[in-house]
Amino acid sequence: GDAIFIKCDVANEDDVKKLVAETIAHYGRLDFAFNNAGIEGTPASVTDCSNDNWDRTININLKGVWFCMKYQIPEMLKRGGGAI
Repeated sequence: GDAIFIKCDVANEDDVKKLVAETIAHYGRLDFAFNNAGIEGTPASVTDCSNDNWDRTININLKGVWFCMKYQIPEMLKRGGGAI
């Protein structure tokens, strides 16, 4: 098989856009994606959770998946579909 490593912070939209572009440049297409990045964050009660902790967790766990799909889906549709 063939594999490449591309450093990416999924909470950073530019990183995700670059990730998908580099994947397309190397392989010529994107057929499937497994968006499994996620963190627990620092455990805290609702009243003790800091804004930074909350934002970091949401940005990785939710926004990161959205950024990935935002750039993956159009590439998959160009080839008739794919699987996420």
